[in-house]
Amino acid sequence: MVRLLIFDIDGILTDGTVSIDADGHESKAYNLTEIDALNTLRQAGYKLAAITGEDKPIVDVFQKLVPWDAFLCGCKDKVAGIRQLERQLFVSVSEICYIGDGKYDVSAIQYAGLGVAPANAIEEAKVAADIVLDGCGGKNCINELRKLLQQLSVREKGEQTVPVKNLENKGFGGPRTAMDKFKISGRIVVITGGAGLMGYNHAEAALSGGGIPVLLDISEDALVFAKGRLTEKYPEGEIVTYRADITDREALKMVRDKLLEKYGHIDALINNAANNPKMEGDAKNMGAITFENFPLSMWAADISVGLTGALFCSQVFGEQMAKQKSGVILNISSDLGVIAPDQRIYRKSGLRDEEQTVKPVTYSVIKHGLIGMTKYIATYWAEKGVRCNSLCPAGIENGQDKEFIGKLTNLVPMGRMASKDEYQSTVLYMISDASAYMTGATVIVDGGRTCW
Repeated sequence: MVRLLIFDIDGILTDGTVSIDADGHESKAYNLTEIDALNTLRQAGYKLAAITGEDKPIVDVFQKLVPWDAFLCGCKDKVAGIRQLERQLFVSVSEICYIGDGKYDVSAIQYAGLGVAPANAIEEAKVAADIVLDGCGGKNCINELRKLLQQLSVREKGEQTVPVKNLENKGFGGPRTAMDKFKISGRIVVITGGAGLMGYNHAEAALSGGGIPVLLDISEDALVFAKGRLTEKYPEGEIVTYRADITDREALKMVRDKLLEKYGHIDALINNAANNPKMEGDAKNMGAITFENFPLSMWAADISVGLTGALFCSQVFGEQMAKQKSGVILNISSDLGVIAPDQRIYRKSGLRDEEQTVKPVTYSVIKHGLIGMTKYIATYWAEKGVRCNSLCPAGIENGQDKEFIGKLTNLVPMGRMASKDEYQSTVLYMISDASAYMTGATVIVDGGRTCW
């Protein structure tokens, strides 16, 4: 769906000719019906911008003709100009239509989601364009584009009309399909605990939808490793990493400001970080620590990351989403956010009670708390266009001992643990427009465990 129209000036608003009077002053003619077409497009809800390579005084005349949302002068690198407008006007490149006619426009026509050239454009521009209009620049090309966009709008609403040549493979010219709504092209997706097992898979989910994952983690080495793996698998994707402590609000603000400086928008936040007590490895908070003797220091450390960190991230990044009037926050809870842990599956034969492994109380408190926070945020920012939901995944098989896996899978109707990439599709659904009417929800993906 087109949201932003970007126009070259010479050869589009004018026919490209320049008149010079006896005093050496330049003048360029424009067609009032084309100016009317621009105003009609604006009234129809399109954002309007212009990028011109010139910065002469005559450009000021065209800047005042239309209430532009943005007007860039002296910009010969028009792809860089488009990227600037993506950040400035909060649109993705797939939502941009660029119309130009000259050599400086070719790369911009290719880069934009929809590239358009008038009939009198240079050959290279016409070859690059998705649509070559019948009208010439300064004559009737903008009015023709207006009619074409009106036709596309009708088709996107599901009404029948004449097909528009060359647009089906660009995702334009028809009703937006269910699969189209999973696309998050150019959207910035902040992922806490981004270098861990689940964070890595959340990043894959974002990349598979065309998004830009921003991995936050406290371990620089883990971030380098995760980015390397992701880059190898998605060589065309853009992956951003920041070493950051999510319990430090000022550090999060610095990350936010850097992202806004570079991209101009933040579109999704996945609160994933936690001091997760895992059966595999040597997690400090997963051991022979009973509820009766659970240390206050461990309570504070776990809550600080799992709940306070999620609070800080939601405040810092969510505030920006509220300003944009769009965004999604996804809190990663757990099946143990809706049920209690079955401590029997962690017990091992031959050990005394005081030696048995216990799932810590903080895990339950944090995962239940995230669901409560989800409902609060969902209602708090609903009118600002910010959605907030919880995902409750079950355990992922990742090197646990066979005894534990056997005990756990006996609690699961499907008879197995989740695979490492099992949740990617659900995550993409929950951070994309596919879930546009979902907020305050708790989605449980647990193989049926909570049914029993």
